[in-house]
Amino acid sequence: MRPWLLVVACLLFAAAARAEDPVEPSERGEGEVERGAEIVVQERVLEPAEIYEDAPIETEIIPAKEIAEEPARNAADVVENLTGIRTQRRLQGEEAAVSIDGMPPEYTRILVNGQRYSGEIGEVDDLRDVPLENVERVEVLRGTQGLEHGTDSAGGVINVITRDPPLEGYRLHGDVGGGSDGAFLGSGTAAFGLGPVGWSVSAVQDQIDGFDAPDDEDVPAPLVANGEDSRRLSRDVYNTLFFPVREDLELRTRAGWRREDERFELDDAETTRREYTRWLGGQEVEWFADEVTRVTGALAFFQGETDSDVGREFKLDEDEWRLDAQVDRFVETGPLSHALTLGVDARRPSLKLDEGELPPQITNPDLQPVDVNETVYSTGVFFQSETELAERASLLWGVRGEFYSEFDARALPQVGLLVRPASGLKLRASWGLNYRTPSLRDLYQPPTPQINGLYFLSGNPDLEPEESESWRLGFEWNPRPWVALAVTGFWNEIDDAIRSTLVGTIDVGTPPARNLFQKENLDEVRTRGAEVRMLLRPHPRFDLSLGYTFIDSDVLDSEVDLDELPNTPRHSADFGTTLRLPRAETALTLEVRWRGEALTETSGTGLLGFGSTEESSPSWIFDLRVLQPVLPWLDLYVDLDNLGDERVVDSYPVRGRTFFVGLRARFDTTQNPQEGGT
Repeated sequence: MRPWLLVVACLLFAAAARAEDPVEPSERGEGEVERGAEIVVQERVLEPAEIYEDAPIETEIIPAKEIAEEPARNAADVVENLTGIRTQRRLQGEEAAVSIDGMPPEYTRILVNGQRYSGEIGEVDDLRDVPLENVERVEVLRGTQGLEHGTDSAGGVINVITRDPPLEGYRLHGDVGGGSDGAFLGSGTAAFGLGPVGWSVSAVQDQIDGFDAPDDEDVPAPLVANGEDSRRLSRDVYNTLFFPVREDLELRTRAGWRREDERFELDDAETTRREYTRWLGGQEVEWFADEVTRVTGALAFFQGETDSDVGREFKLDEDEWRLDAQVDRFVETGPLSHALTLGVDARRPSLKLDEGELPPQITNPDLQPVDVNETVYSTGVFFQSETELAERASLLWGVRGEFYSEFDARALPQVGLLVRPASGLKLRASWGLNYRTPSLRDLYQPPTPQINGLYFLSGNPDLEPEESESWRLGFEWNPRPWVALAVTGFWNEIDDAIRSTLVGTIDVGTPPARNLFQKENLDEVRTRGAEVRMLLRPHPRFDLSLGYTFIDSDVLDSEVDLDELPNTPRHSADFGTTLRLPRAETALTLEVRWRGEALTETSGTGLLGFGSTEESSPSWIFDLRVLQPVLPWLDLYVDLDNLGDERVVDSYPVRGRTFFVGLRARFDTTQNPQEGGT
């Protein structure tokens, strides 16, 4: 028998034995508990099947209790099975670049408590960097979110919210486990009430070895399968100090440190490495001026340092100061009620890029490294109103003004409408404009050799911002409390899309000359399609979700020889189900992802300029989690990932069949302990 099958068999045998434990029958009401031989079981209540929050903009909330039952050990694992969302691994270091409804990953903003958490400023965020320790919920917002969250969020926002520390008592949580490919996860949270303040600190160590690419000459991306002797190790510390100065005034101080060490070993190549260190800090204030007025503000600092020789040698040091302030006020005008928001935010990102030595095969003395030291400024002012037009309709509208030190100002409107024409039926429509400025590297990176001098890539100071327009139209239907169906159509268009294109060659001193790619405003990119989702909760012990996404992407008026976006399958489907066994309280969660054919790209960068006309084969991924309560404060879980041993998804090799076994403990003496938190 294979080791992973033995692990599952043992766990299921233990669950079956637990189910036979004698239980004293008792008459109990809702919220009371049933005491077995060792564990205390909270009576389960049937929760209504709802896909999105009751708001004009599609907002999905994934609470900690659901996250605990999923085969997930980081935030990327939580969202990758959601309909319309794709994650992919790329050469630049992103383990999970997130695309929503076919929009480029640069248009998805990843936040923790509303603030930047990791990733290069202005580029692709990596959801894999966000741990789940002390998470209260994950919020997924679809469509243009630039009104409040800035112009880097035209595709959507994923906001991870952590739990506030308690003011009385303490809360302890720990998670430790290991598995295939040298995987290890150790994490913990200590949260205390210290007199008038609450303090929490979370720490995570996460490591895993690499994996070999499949032995298939048709797979163009062994560049991102790092070899079994590679290793990724990250350490993360995040803390929050919560100080309620008085009943109407609260302060939160946040600080964090993260270190990633990555070692890559490819076939017939020397070892390369990448080191990334990130610091962040922030001070938040929340003041309830009166019963209908709230004032919030935050000053945040982010700094990231990258030292890498993956592809080329370079050191990158970037930082960003950000100031946010807004006033929320509830106003009634006759039969109408309005939630009004007036906000302002100011950013100052800066970049220092030190290019290292050229590869030895480049002997042209004129190709000397050029360093970069640049800073830009931007300010946004926005107004938003969410109005209850009647009991059956809500209108959200607003406009954002963007002001830049390097580009022209823009006014960006956004509108969302929610109509409830009948009980259990919701209709949604939204529209918005967006304006995404080039990153500092897009603008100022000098021609630098990539992938050990295979080609050169250059920024372009003459770039113009990308302008986009998004439409969404759909409905959600709840004919019964236990079933929900949602259908959404979407249309996104990006003008002046920034892409890499071949502009010439560079003489490197030895033949042949190397191709030079440069960032250019060449493409009009359009994605359109539909999402269909169904959620069934016929019993408190059983959930079933089904999803299908159709995406039609077009690349128009472009010098790039492609008609559609690479790594964007026209058809994809998702399936998830959770079964909670009685008495033993074992939870079995199965998640399935199917991706249809898609154009591939040949560099591992995800860039349109390196797309090919070859199509990938369809792929299936099956993930399973078995969660077993052992004691009232201790859970055992087993994750079996990629059960079908699929090795390629779109252009990219993926890790084959693996297993992971972990233990999770919790102790909570606070007044409002939260069951099932991660």
